[in-house]
Amino acid sequence: MNATNEMISLAIDLHLFFIVAIFLVMIRIYLLIRSKREFRELSLSYDSWALYYRALLGALLFSGLVVMAVSHFDVGWQVWMMVVLGIGMLVYTIKEYMYYKPTSIKNLQANEAFINFTKKKYLIELVILSFVSALSYFIR
Repeated sequence: MNATNEMISLAIDLHLFFIVAIFLVMIRIYLLIRSKREFRELSLSYDSWALYYRALLGALLFSGLVVMAVSHFDVGWQVWMMVVLGIGMLVYTIKEYMYYKPTSIKNLQANEAFINFTKKKYLIELVILSFVSALSYFIR
């Protein structure tokens, strides 16, 4: 029984690491999008940070499934809130890509639509991730 509890604890610690990492990357992308850079320079930085974000989102979702599996899916409502948040983040990441795809140096309208959507997306995700994480931590 002790080994099972240790495995659950390690899985939760790994999941918490991914939550903190994705939170930091989201802050970086939000600040990058808010900066007044030329779109060419912005898109080069955005491409690499978006890749980190997507990799961490996949790791976050996978580690969440691992935590649920090692606890035999006997989880509380906080975990289900994180599941809904993770799925929402995945859906809006796909939508963000759909906004980013038509952008170019000459397509100012698409660039502005992408920047406006991305600012809102990351700000809302940061607030909701903070709220759900704090709620899950303080109410057990």
